[in-house]
Amino acid sequence: ELLFTHTQDYLKTIMGLNFRTCRKKKYLS
Repeated sequence: ELLFTHTQDYLKTIMGLNFRTCRKKKYLS
């Protein structure tokens, strides 16, 4: 269960970073 929770947090972090990067690209273009 601990591993699953850690994975969920990890995925949330990755999605958050990707979302921020996509927003930056939109603002730059």
